[in-house]
Amino acid sequence: WQLIAYFDDSAEMQKRLHRYGIDTARTSLLQISDLAAYPYRGDTPNAASLYTAGLFIPSYPGLSDTDIKRIVTALRLV
Repeated sequence: WQLIAYFDDSAEMQKRLHRYGIDTARTSLLQISDLAAYPYRGDTPNAASLYTAGLFIPSYPGLSDTDIKRIVTALRLV
């Protein structure tokens, strides 16, 4: 499970968080409105924001209190 957070520069934020040992990911999905097989070709600002600014950070029941504190600390420091 992951929580999405938005940043002005998600690629840079990902590098910074990785330095603190926080596993993050940007979406690997394509925007459906960009695919030829789908008829809709309109503006999709929410999808665009997710695609360009979204960064998935760890969030699942198996995280220990120590893990959570480390993630929060890293987010505050970067």
